Amino acid sequence: MITAQDIANMKADAGVIISDDDVSIVIRRDGQNIDAQTVRLVVPKKEKMKARRSDAGKEMNVDVLVLGDVTLDIMMGDKFVHQDQLYEIIWVSIEQDAFISAEATIHG
Repeated sequence: MITAQDIANMKADAGVIISDDDVSIVIRRDGQNIDAQTVRLVVPKKEKMKARRSDAGKEMNVDVLVLGDVTLDIMMGDKFVHQDQLYEIIWVSIEQDAFISAEATIHG
């Protein structure tokens, strides 16, 4: 069984991982901007890229892990731009009330 101390340790570990290479993102949801939030983006190596099809034809989308603390306001379908790349959130999970992880795709 996971204890309160385990969760506190997981929160602390996640905080260290996020702050090691954090970025600020502004999420766009339903035509509105959400205030800037601090996250860590983990981009897989090129060989981990997945080809997907879109209505516009074939495009390469890279799965990206977005890590944030439990206050991260993020939902499936949210979009944000980082380093001139458009990201879209396709999956969100709260991990043991310790941190939030989400998966995004890079379009284009």
